[in-house]
Amino acid sequence: MTEEFHGLSAYSDGSQLRLAYVLGIEKKKAKALIASGRTIPLPLKNVLFSFEKKISEDDFRLKYSDYELKIKEVAEDVDLAMLWEMLDGEENKTFSLDELCDFYFSEISDYLKAGLFDVLCQDIVYFKRHLSEFTIRDQEQVQAILKSREKKRLQQEYEAELEPWIQSILDAEPEAQLEVPEKFKTFVGQLCNLIWSKHSSDASRFLDKVIGKAPLREKAVELLQKTGNINSDCDQHLILAGIRPDFSHKLVDLAKDLEFKNAERKALGEDFYCFSIDDESTSDVDDVLSVEYLNDDLFKIGIHIADVSSYVNIGDALDDEAEGRATSIYLPTGTVNMFPAELATHKASLLPGEAKPALSYYANISAEGEVQDFSIERSLINVSEKLSYTFCDKILDKENEECHESLPLALETLQELAHKLMLKRQENGAITFNRPENKITVEGDLVQVTEVRASSQSRALVGEFMILANSLGARYCRDHEVPILYRVQEKSDQQVTMPETYDPVSFDAAIKCMKKSRMTPYASEHAGLGLDCYTQFTSPIRRYSDLVMQRQLIDAIEGNDLSYTEDELVAIKSKSESRLGEVRDVQRQSENYWLYKYLEQTQLEAIYEATVVAHLNGGILIELDGLGLRLKLNHGKKLEIGTRLEVQIQQVDSKLNNAKLSLESILGE
Repeated sequence: MTEEFHGLSAYSDGSQLRLAYVLGIEKKKAKALIASGRTIPLPLKNVLFSFEKKISEDDFRLKYSDYELKIKEVAEDVDLAMLWEMLDGEENKTFSLDELCDFYFSEISDYLKAGLFDVLCQDIVYFKRHLSEFTIRDQEQVQAILKSREKKRLQQEYEAELEPWIQSILDAEPEAQLEVPEKFKTFVGQLCNLIWSKHSSDASRFLDKVIGKAPLREKAVELLQKTGNINSDCDQHLILAGIRPDFSHKLVDLAKDLEFKNAERKALGEDFYCFSIDDESTSDVDDVLSVEYLNDDLFKIGIHIADVSSYVNIGDALDDEAEGRATSIYLPTGTVNMFPAELATHKASLLPGEAKPALSYYANISAEGEVQDFSIERSLINVSEKLSYTFCDKILDKENEECHESLPLALETLQELAHKLMLKRQENGAITFNRPENKITVEGDLVQVTEVRASSQSRALVGEFMILANSLGARYCRDHEVPILYRVQEKSDQQVTMPETYDPVSFDAAIKCMKKSRMTPYASEHAGLGLDCYTQFTSPIRRYSDLVMQRQLIDAIEGNDLSYTEDELVAIKSKSESRLGEVRDVQRQSENYWLYKYLEQTQLEAIYEATVVAHLNGGILIELDGLGLRLKLNHGKKLEIGTRLEVQIQQVDSKLNNAKLSLESILGE
């Protein structure tokens, strides 16, 4: 009855018992005076009872603390665990406050009820409360709650020790190598999972809380490097992207034990002259070339590709790893192979010294550059020589270099045929890119930038014959209805004009006109290459999709059941494209960082010629000649796109990818 609520009363604020002086009932709420002297409306369901002893408002104000003290004294003596045990056998039954008070104290009074309620109100173990009624939890529920509370207590103690340890690691010198106490090894292991698998955990959430606004992944990497769990020499961009630069011991051991599968192969023999052409530092050699002279006007060109499928089976551990990585990664700090080095740079690599399994693409090409016939077969090849672009360019330039007697004519033949093949593609609309490339190498902290020779004839011929092999493989699959993933590019709606001499403005305009290439299970033209169908087979050591295509092609030419269905190919494509996007971001970030580092180390106060390529808020975007690096120049006057400038490097912060430039002159004025 609402008229019972008057004078000194006990109410619940949701979490504990409070005292108030009820002045009356208005609109189903109690008008109550509280300790602060304010009058508040209380929902009637929150009012528990009014004390039998009647007091005045003045007494309430003056003696409030005395009343609270009496209740606190009662509460301190209440043992809920004992009360719960006393009610053994009454599990899941509901009791009123009066019933529990009588059961525990063997009497009922206002202060006893208030003290008991205050304790029950804060209990989460033994009783469930609804207003002023309480349900007894059963044994299983109580034990589960107690176990959870103990676990939480232990976790709090653990975190109280963990936080200062984390801080001490982060405060240590960059080159520090600190030991991880046994009790924190699980925490460190979970941080490793955050980096390599991108799995959030209690460890990552706790570290995030400790470091505040600092980037979580960067601080996790810092901690792991200082505790020896990540090599501090590894490329930071690679690590932050969660890409492992190394392989597990299990995978390394598997690669060491690999032997290629026996299959019907044509043994080309040691007298068969063939060679690879790559950068001097390349050790993962996918491709080898050969020339046979059928008559004065007909040549049999061999493009021999490493047969990685003969080593790696679908679904085994090495295959799963390669699928996850999608590609080898080439960074200024070094190469991260798709396979362990034992396979990528030794067993599968087409290096001289021992017979290697290959997939050979043969094309009979006339002196006019017409492909009259082609065939594809498995082979066993003894590579004669590993050559470099620099060396082969000198041979083609008629410089007196000591070499195999057959090499000059072979290179000259390949160069002439490659040129004619390229002209035919250009007649079909192929676009030749002419943007200069730089090779960035890092040794220790020293950065070197060298321009890749744009006019390299040997690079051009190798590229052309890789395009030929890929187009021949795609044509075979299309004509024999073999499911593969084609690389297609639709024709542009606009005229694409690529200038003979590179300038960044014209280059950007041409790129914007072109449509993006994409992978699809449906054969169609590749407008940018000037081909009616195309895919990629020629880098199975370096690209997982090339290995997949190689397996499918070998099954087709040997009459085996195909390794993949169209749906499986589409699934592989989706996974691969996602990973390749991440890799491109890492490569771009790493190359930009080391270009800034190069400027910081050796180019301060250097003068560069540059081209205005875009307008920015508060300045202009320019591209530095020779580096291809685009930087902001703060300049109040808007210069026209294409304006040629001279700028000086004033300050560089490689960590922030930031450079301060000064305008020295506007060329042509």
